[in-house]
Amino acid sequence: MREGLAAVLLTGSLAFVSAEARPAVDPVAHPSSIIRTPSVSIEPAVVELDAGAGTSFLREISVRNGTPFELQFNVVVEDVLVHGGKRLFRPAGESRGSIAATVVVDPAALVLQPGQSGRVSVLITIPHETAIRAVAIFFRSRTNDASARGPAISLNIGALVTLRLSGKPDLFSGPVLLREEGSRISLVQTLTNRGSELLIAKGTFALVGEGGELHTLVHLPPTRLLPGETTNLEAESPRALPPGRYRAISTFASDERLVVREASMQLGEPK
Repeated sequence: MREGLAAVLLTGSLAFVSAEARPAVDPVAHPSSIIRTPSVSIEPAVVELDAGAGTSFLREISVRNGTPFELQFNVVVEDVLVHGGKRLFRPAGESRGSIAATVVVDPAALVLQPGQSGRVSVLITIPHETAIRAVAIFFRSRTNDASARGPAISLNIGALVTLRLSGKPDLFSGPVLLREEGSRISLVQTLTNRGSELLIAKGTFALVGEGGELHTLVHLPPTRLLPGETTNLEAESPRALPPGRYRAISTFASDERLVVREASMQLGEPK
């Protein structure tokens, strides 16, 4: 998972009453009749730390059981590595300079009833020599309800803890690739962190016409990249564009560095 660490993974089938069997109720007149999707949430989903070797940090992470079932969680900590530009998760102690191996979680297990919330304290100590810049705090559960009304549920939800030590990030952006999608233009660009520290890039995509008029300006959500990590960002003009020549401008900023790339293309037949 990427920033998807905060997404719930459910395995099994949840039984709901069919629409035909459900009485017709006006949800405006009776708000309590609105059917809410079962979910499990975590807060915070991302913890950012500016750290130094040998320092320790204490943080709290909360989880809420929004399902109609009792959930039993085991809390597991794993290192987050990058290989081939993608994130990988490794058990504590398996990697050199493992940060997960230093983490102490209290309590290490939780039992939450439907609608109940719980929290754990997480003590993180930074090793003196490590190239790792993130750990994942996973809440893992598998519940088997033998009664007729309960399915088996397996889920994995986690918080990402990122670290910045003494090195520097180095943002690299590839060329802007443009595609014609009917009467719209889509943009794709690759971002890579070539440095030794986490970076957070904020950026925009703009489409400008031949006369310099602005047709599209897309503000992209902040992108978090670990050292060596690569991601592709995509955007599309939200509305149909008239035929003509367009110039695309991408702008990304990270740690006081500004990276600008441009590309152009003809949309439709030239006049």
